[in-house]
Amino acid sequence: MKSIALTVGDLSITGGAERVVVNLAHAFLELGCNVEIISFFQKNKDFPYQINQK
Repeated sequence: MKSIALTVGDLSITGGAERVVVNLAHAFLELGCNVEIISFFQKNKDFPYQINQK
């Protein structure tokens, strides 16, 4: 199984880059990859995007 790490500045805000990271993570999960998302900052308490836990 391949492992992939995706990085983003702050996953707790809404924006295009954040949405792309989540979409890529879901696509790689569907291909059977192990995916980790690394967010360097967290401005808000909650994340605006739902992330599948597989």
